[in-house]
Amino acid sequence: MDDSTAEPKILQDIPTVFFSFETKMPFERCMECEEYLLDGKEYMIEKVMRRYEGFSASDTIIDYALCISCAMKLRE
Repeated sequence: MDDSTAEPKILQDIPTVFFSFETKMPFERCMECEEYLLDGKEYMIEKVMRRYEGFSASDTIIDYALCISCAMKLRE
């Protein structure tokens, strides 16, 4: 396959709300296979947060990143 005809990947800044709670930085590795994610690979971030009614505070319950390959395998 000729890479010159492939559509370019659109890279964009990750909103800080999707940064790792633990490191306060973008997720760098897939939780399942440890593949490096920040070199243009497609991946997903799941973050579950609990908001408290009447307050501006929230707690992160869980957050992780999965490469698309691992995400598809886990869906099977």
